Amino acid sequence: MNIEKIIAKQIKLEKYKEDMKGEGMYIFENNTKGDLFLPRPTQSGQRLVPKGRQFQGDSYYFSMLKTNEIKLIKELAPQHSQLLTEQPPTVTDEGQVEYVVQPKETKINEQQNDAQEDVLLCESPVDGIKILR
Repeated sequence: MNIEKIIAKQIKLEKYKEDMKGEGMYIFENNTKGDLFLPRPTQSGQRLVPKGRQFQGDSYYFSMLKTNEIKLIKELAPQHSQLLTEQPPTVTDEGQVEYVVQPKETKINEQQNDAQEDVLLCESPVDGIKILR
């Protein structure tokens, strides 16, 4: 391969990555009457979302809001620590202590355990039935 083709492929790959990138974190819900196949996998690798189930994704999925395939449930807070300034300063031998609150992680169930096995209700389904002619 010549260098121009390699550079062209690299530019295409970078443009593809830029197009697929989103910002922020949100919780969406499948709003269709059946299973929804996502155009790209979520961070957890999920592509198929069953009816009424929620999934976590970024702003890339906003285009699906316009077609009413999904609905936005809520925006997740950015994952960074916050310094508490309301606490009085505490000084120890090692120095001043800073109080930090870690944000709560929102977990959603992305497991697809909707498939149910067939259950036999009785051994002989026609037992005790009389056919009249």
